[in-house]
Parts: sequence; C-alpha cells; structure tokens
Amino acid sequence: MIVDDIYEEALAQLEDAGGYLCETGERNRIEQALFPDGHGSLNGDLIARPVSELASAANIELDDNKETSFLMIKARGVGPQHPLSGEKLSLVLTVYRAEDIESAIKMTTNILDYEGAGHSCCLHTTIDEHIDRVGQSVPVCRVMINQPTCYGNGGNFNNGMPFTLSMGGGTWGGNQLDENLQYTHFINRTTVAEKIEPNEPDDDELFGSYFEKYGR
Repeated sequence: MIVDDIYEEALAQLEDAGGYLCETGERNRIEQALFPDGHGSLNGDLIARPVSELASAANIELDDNKETSFLMIKARGVGPQHPLSGEKLSLVLTVYRAEDIESAIKMTTNILDYEGAGHSCCLHTTIDEHIDRVGQSVPVCRVMINQPTCYGNGGNFNNGMPFTLSMGGGTWGGNQLDENLQYTHFINRTTVAEKIEPNEPDDDELFGSYFEKYGR
C-alpha cells in the first residue's frame, strides 16, 4: 500500500531492491499459476519457491543481467474475485495505490476483511499521527513501525515483542489470544482474594455517555 505522494519513487526503489514489475499479461499468468481454480486453490507446488521457478510457471522471462528476488503486480481489487489480494505464500508482492493515509487505512481494512483480520500490518512513516491512526483503526493485534512484519511479529531484540511462532489474532481472527503465545501462557497462577471495602462506581459515571446518546 503506497500513497500517491511517493508511489512512483517507491516503485522505483522496489525495482532497485530486486523487484520485477509485471505487465498485465504476466500478472494474469501469475494469478493462474498460483490459483489455478481461483480463490482457495493456492498451488502448493509454488509455495516458498525461488522466484525463477515462479516466473517459469507463469511463463515470465526475467532479465539474466539483473538479479530478481521477487515479482510485483499492480492490484486490481480486493476479495475472492481477486485472489492475489490475499495470502500467496510466495515471492509475489501485490502493490496498492492509495490517495492518502485515510484511503490507505480503508483499503488495508478491506484486505483484512477478506483475509488476515487480527494478524498484523506494518507502517513505514515518520509521522506520529499516522502511527496513532493506524493503531486505532486497523483491525490487527500487531502494528510494526518501520520494520518488516515477517521479522518483527514473531519477536525481536530490537522491538520488545515476545518470541513466538504462534500469534493470536484476537476475536478479529477467531482466536482467544490477541498477543504472541509464549511461555507465560503455560504458567499456572493462583489468585488469592480477600474481602475488601467495596468501591462500587455510579451507573452514570460508567455509562453516562451511553445514556445521553441512547437513553436508559
């Protein structure tokens, strides 16, 4: 997801980093190779395979004089009719173009509603307000800032995330956990409670704004 202001520059940098931007026909062949029968038919033979094998399966000729490490396709939409908008488990990057941060948040949410709700997203920015907006708006349990989710989500010494291979997606993802599963989840704790002087809050204090809007 790239905003308009930096779209062309970001594409160029992705190409410099080893990306190959596919033309329309190549894009269609990639989709057919990865999802031969459409949504839900991910080709297991192409999962986590070298980019050369993926390109060969889609009949794409790569430049031998340039090192290509991943393929890029421009997005057409989101949902079952656009299987490349979901999980591919392969070296294919689907590139979306957004007008601004609000548009990017909306499109990201649409993608997550299709596949991946609760899991994670990342944001590359120097604007704190954008970080707050994404954290408050996008239905994920992890937001990695200026770092790749593939390394950050599962824990790293430079971000404080607990190390794990199992990441809870919360109720967004149909899970009980919304955090990284770790050793603390396997420790039994006993809570001992004695009676204390009750401190019962007033209903208006708790639900005042709700009562004002909807009544009692």
